[in-house]
Amino acid sequence: IELAEFPRHGARMSVEAQAVAAEGENDSNPVIGHRVRLGNNDLEGTNKRILASRIRFNRNHFFIPRDQPVELVFFRLMFNQLKSQCKVVPPEDEAVPMECFARVFERFFYLLKEPQNFNVKDYDEDGDGWVTWSEFFQIYRDQDITVRLSLCERIFYTLEDSDSSAFANIVSMFVLAVIVVSSFCFVFSTVHIFQILPEDGSEPKPVEALQRIDSVCLVIFCVEYVLRLATCWNVRTEMSRKNQNLLLAKVVGYGPVKLASPLIRLLRFFFSPANLVDLAAIFPGVLGAFVDIQGGGFVVLRLIRLTRLFRVFKSRSFIEPIIIIGRTLQQSTSALYILVFNLLLGVVISGSLIYIVEGLGQWDEDTQSYLRQKGAIWNKTSGQFEDEMEQTPFASIPHSFWWSLVTIMTVGYGDHYPVTGMGKVISAGTMVFSLVMLALPVGVVGGNFSQVWADFEEDKQREQQMILEEQRFVTTAMQNLAPEKLARMMLVEIWDDNGIGQDSGNTRPHPFRFMGEASCLVEVPMDEVVTKTVTMGLVGNPDIVQRAVKGKIVVKYIWTPCSRATAPGLTGKDLIRRPSEEFSDLRGSLQVTIEGASGLLNLLTPSSSTSGSEKRKHVSSPYCMVFLYPQRPVDGAVLRPEVWRTPTARRTLNPSWRVTDSFNYDWTRTPRPVDDPPLLRPKEDPGCNGCDLAVESQSDLILDQALTLLRELHLELKHVRETVKKVGDRVNALDVAAGE
Repeated sequence: IELAEFPRHGARMSVEAQAVAAEGENDSNPVIGHRVRLGNNDLEGTNKRILASRIRFNRNHFFIPRDQPVELVFFRLMFNQLKSQCKVVPPEDEAVPMECFARVFERFFYLLKEPQNFNVKDYDEDGDGWVTWSEFFQIYRDQDITVRLSLCERIFYTLEDSDSSAFANIVSMFVLAVIVVSSFCFVFSTVHIFQILPEDGSEPKPVEALQRIDSVCLVIFCVEYVLRLATCWNVRTEMSRKNQNLLLAKVVGYGPVKLASPLIRLLRFFFSPANLVDLAAIFPGVLGAFVDIQGGGFVVLRLIRLTRLFRVFKSRSFIEPIIIIGRTLQQSTSALYILVFNLLLGVVISGSLIYIVEGLGQWDEDTQSYLRQKGAIWNKTSGQFEDEMEQTPFASIPHSFWWSLVTIMTVGYGDHYPVTGMGKVISAGTMVFSLVMLALPVGVVGGNFSQVWADFEEDKQREQQMILEEQRFVTTAMQNLAPEKLARMMLVEIWDDNGIGQDSGNTRPHPFRFMGEASCLVEVPMDEVVTKTVTMGLVGNPDIVQRAVKGKIVVKYIWTPCSRATAPGLTGKDLIRRPSEEFSDLRGSLQVTIEGASGLLNLLTPSSSTSGSEKRKHVSSPYCMVFLYPQRPVDGAVLRPEVWRTPTARRTLNPSWRVTDSFNYDWTRTPRPVDDPPLLRPKEDPGCNGCDLAVESQSDLILDQALTLLRELHLELKHVRETVKKVGDRVNALDVAAGE
């Protein structure tokens, strides 16, 4: 950033004033800081950050707004889809047929249930039957296209989509906490110390505190489920931000646009797997409140309540591991099939062999079972070892499968085991076989897991890159096609001045010195003076640095408009102006006052051994940078904000700047005559001795003639293009006739 200090209010900053600003003191005539001129290399990044803050500002609502504007990125997606559907080569790379343009917006406005009165031909400025991106963009400027959500939709999305608003995020976290509390209460209710033993000797019950907590959680779950059930019939799922792909498919598609009826929406909600889990979680509690059911069946119903833990996977942060595991298993199906087949084969063979060796022994008529040799005991009478027999646990081949499965899976419970020599040999072979069979697919599954994890991270990076490209595209489009969208934007950034007062101002602040930012839309009506004080909470900016910030800032501004009659040259019908350009006549003065901030983040944390006097030195020295767009850019020029840097408040986290600066707004367009012939300057007197004037007049005459020729050439090219189009239509008609 190149810094340039401009004299403000008729006086430069003196050395004494700089010292006062460095100390953060207030004076009757405080130093207001200086203006900062951005270098050309920093313009694109700065505009992108400011526009990104504008998008975040539009999305940062505590409650879901009734009207949600359709973002420019969605218009670009529609345009790209139309280009991919077009089978005719357009005259330009960025163009779609007029018929497709009309079809798409007819379907779009039908889905929005907001009829718009606009003429499609108005957006084909050159009349060639094709809509370029700049012409396509005009509908975004001219039509205030918004998605109007009903009260039912706002309630449903608040409970269903945690990213829809700040309040929805709070509700989601609260419900998640209630789920955890309810699950812990159910688990602890099975512990003996948290149970009450009735005097009649019946089954124990949980203590009263756990019962009350569980009842409160059940009421919360019931209210949440009933609210979603009562509002789902009026919810258009395609209008949700996370379902924009569904809306895009319906808009650019060719099939009939079908909207689900309220009954179909209700049935889809009721029978969706996630909502069936929610119903199963609250059903046992509701049933137990009205019916006294005892026995093992009710215990099973109570266990179903733990299924509410699956609601945790609705959160994106918790669903990622499940997605990775699912993709890994999907890619490892061949190896898993081979593993299962070999294991089943091993279970059958080893189970059959162990039955033959250990199960088919001596038949005992008393117990009607086979006996196996357990070992040998010494008989003192005969002086010999005698066989000790016991009932074999391998009563049949299916009974042997349990031992075989436990052995192959390397669990080894020890409830059944062979005792004969041949049985131990078969057990050893089974163990070796299981180790080999289990080790073979481990490498395949592990390799697939690593690959899936890497692919998942690449997809996330690719998605982030697409978001950055979309932001860059939106920034470019805003700068070139709708710069007035940023006319009301004011961004305030707070930086740390490294604790030394006024910085040198030769380089851009290091991202580590970022302390937060705040943005707002300034009210700039063209017929009213506005005085407003805004208190804004500071937020972080991941484009600068990943850091949690805190604090708030107070900004006051006074807007004084200029009457349209005072604008020079803005008289009537000689100007080309679109009626949708709300800031085309914006002129006035904006006086901005940075009052102060409080509770800022300290970037200079002292160590534990620092003394009290030294700790006061380890405090950040904040200053503000205010970004505004008071001037309309010249056609073709890059949109350039005006940046104002306040003085530094030294060593304080609650600065009080109280400095003011003024910005002159002028968003009026340069007048341009409509269909007027090129004007020639009056010729100079031939008798004039000033050769310079003659040369200048001659140059002007040549320039005017060149402009006239260019205008005629443009008309001729337009005529040729129309003729070629007619010839093409005639050739297509002849081809059809020849085919018939």
